Amino acid sequence: MYFRCEQRVNQVQNISDLFFLQRVFEEIKRNYQKEYQKYRLWDLAVPILHNQFKEYLILNWNILHGDHKHDHELIELFSKWKDILEDDTIDLTAENSIPSKENMDPYHRLVWDIWMPFLRKAIL
Repeated sequence: MYFRCEQRVNQVQNISDLFFLQRVFEEIKRNYQKEYQKYRLWDLAVPILHNQFKEYLILNWNILHGDHKHDHELIELFSKWKDILEDDTIDLTAENSIPSKENMDPYHRLVWDIWMPFLRKAIL
């Protein structure tokens, strides 16, 4: 399964490929739940997806300009990845942990590392 995912990552060219990877991770989570939890396989997603997500955003999303025709796809994609990657066992409340990138679950790390730079650039 991992090799199938890795092969597909190297072929990502559009958002449908990113949705395919999302389905692969869903399948892993559903069919190999014990291994998924034991080996924290969700942690693989951010390094696997980082370049492809970033490239897609560079080519298709401009927060300040454009017709925003890809916004719905991006919202759907991020929502689906949230369902797969969000770790309910991590408590990020102020009284229980020191907020840091290391304490983020994979979904929030994905948002922080990929989406936030675009937002920061637009603000500055």
